[in-house]
Amino acid sequence: MNPVKGLVIFRSYTSIYHPLPKSGIKYTVYDQVLPHCSIVYCCLAQLFCILIHHSKTYSMATAKKQAKRSSATKKNIRSKSASKKAPVKRSRAAAPKKAAKKVPGPVLRLRHTVYIDSSFFFPPDNTEGYIDDSQAGRYTTTLNGMLQAPVIVPVGATITALTVYYKNTSTEAIPVAFLKKSIDHYCFSGEVEVSLDNCPPGTSSPDNYLAKLINHFEGGGVILDNYLYFIQLYSTGKIDEAQWRTVRGMRIDYNY
Repeated sequence: MNPVKGLVIFRSYTSIYHPLPKSGIKYTVYDQVLPHCSIVYCCLAQLFCILIHHSKTYSMATAKKQAKRSSATKKNIRSKSASKKAPVKRSRAAAPKKAAKKVPGPVLRLRHTVYIDSSFFFPPDNTEGYIDDSQAGRYTTTLNGMLQAPVIVPVGATITALTVYYKNTSTEAIPVAFLKKSIDHYCFSGEVEVSLDNCPPGTSSPDNYLAKLINHFEGGGVILDNYLYFIQLYSTGKIDEAQWRTVRGMRIDYNY
């Protein structure tokens, strides 16, 4: 084609496809002579295509952003709704029941009885002799002498009764002293005595064997630790064949 005055020749390579980036739009330019207005129209068309391409790209990016925002919003809503829900209580296995503590009841104290024979009684002075008159009991060879014997009861026991077995056909009583002494100090009067009593004279059939029950004791009869307990009987002896003051033995009743 020949150029004409007032026309602008717009040349391009024949049948060249020029794709716009990521737009998918293709166009073909042929050798042709276009007026100025046609060139303007062509530029506008290209500009329009570019605008369409950018609008699609922008809309796609906006859609992705909105999708991300909507998914984040849904996650927040789910997390908030989950936090608002009451926590699920896990069922705990029933703990084994502890055995109830047994309240200790009163201590059961058993009753005990001890017999002490006359052979355990001796005079405190070795110058005083003693005689065992068979079953009538023991007495000192020195008139009005004393015989004594230990009281063998465990510590913590409570003596409830002490019975002296004796023979007294005289006119005077036989004094009895239930005493204790400390293992680390001297006990004066008021501490040493546990019980004081007398075995009165008397007769009984067939052999004049008597018994004296003593049931009053200092401190309730409790045997204390660090003390030694013993019993003493005074004024024993044989005055004549009719008057005897002998010790036959004793019995101790206690709870422990």
